[in-house]
Amino acid sequence: MNILGALSIQAINYYNKLHGTNYVYDSAIMGNWQGCAGLLYRITFRAIDTKEGLGEFQAIVFDGIREMVVEQCTLKPKPPPDSSASCKPDTQEVAGLSSSDPLGS
Repeated sequence: MNILGALSIQAINYYNKLHGTNYVYDSAIMGNWQGCAGLLYRITFRAIDTKEGLGEFQAIVFDGIREMVVEQCTLKPKPPPDSSASCKPDTQEVAGLSSSDPLGS
């Protein structure tokens, strides 16, 4: 198992303890790290719970010289059901302009 997998297992155990759940690590999706008197990892991974099903998690884990600390582990927010709705153009009239006559000619 690679380092992201090992740290993800620590993170999901931390999450389970806080929330009384039984997620089990499934797979790492992505991760990055930053050096700071050790390594600070930001990880996105999948875990499975028999009641909740598959979930995607985001964790911040510090792997220091003498200790490993899970700073945060949360379920990844899901996008709104119709995420394209926020990209629709505004069709309101503005200062005498309408969508049928965009230049006001």
